[in-house]
Amino acid sequence: MDSLTGYASEGDLYLTGGGAASATWLQIIADCTGRTVIASHFNELSARGAALLAARSVDALERYPAIEQTRYLPQPQAHAAYRALFPVFRLLREQLQPVWQARHQALQSLSQDNAQ
Repeated sequence: MDSLTGYASEGDLYLTGGGAASATWLQIIADCTGRTVIASHFNELSARGAALLAARSVDALERYPAIEQTRYLPQPQAHAAYRALFPVFRLLREQLQPVWQARHQALQSLSQDNAQ
């Protein structure tokens, strides 16, 4: 939910890419955010959009075809549970920051040792 800071706090979320292929992950996002998640069944939306714009620009396409989508609605009980647990997650993330930094340094040290 922190990653949505600075974006509109209401309305549907449109997702595409690798994570959008997982129905479980999309339902979790809907439940965590309390927002409807809409996922396209088409993987390469940027390439598709560029091709459609090119086709329209040379009058090879009369109208844009619809893209098949699936909607994931937030489940009220799950959303309430995530909202209650989110402050705990934030606290854990903050408290574990030194642990993650130590892990990173240890892995860097191991990587340098193996390179020699």
